[in-house]
Amino acid sequence: IIIVYFNLTHEQIHFLLQTRSVCLLEGMGDETLIGLLHSNPFRKRICHVFSTSDMKDGSLSFEDFLDLLSAFSDSATLEIKSHYAFRIFDFDDDGTLDARDLEKLVNSLTGETDDTRLTAEEMRQLISNILEESDIDKDGTVNLSEFQHVISRSPDFVSCFPVRIFHLRL
Repeated sequence: IIIVYFNLTHEQIHFLLQTRSVCLLEGMGDETLIGLLHSNPFRKRICHVFSTSDMKDGSLSFEDFLDLLSAFSDSATLEIKSHYAFRIFDFDDDGTLDARDLEKLVNSLTGETDDTRLTAEEMRQLISNILEESDIDKDGTVNLSEFQHVISRSPDFVSCFPVRIFHLRL
């Protein structure tokens, strides 16, 4: 049996093993089954990207949960990690990262409080710089191939999606 270390209680582990399903609910604080996602600014997007639920509510089946763990594991390739990162950052799910996606990405990373929010000019300049560096075909967006090209030049990217997995003998 593989148990993922997320500070799960014995009851939560038992529930996971019995139901073979996981539902990630926002607003439950440390009571969520996956505490790692609680503080992640992309938690809604992560659940959306990995969810196969017809209800589009971000709920994860056990198989979805395993897909998430696989993509975030140390053994996942750069191609897999960059593919899922791209999908997470593609907020409107149109297959490209445009200025709106990039603005949401920056706001998610910096926070949306008055103290951390960039001014309109700072945001415009940052998005312009990102597109200048990443938009190879100069169409005003970053596609998956362009994103993967940029990521391939970032050796620390693979370590940005860690999940520790422990084997438990019962």
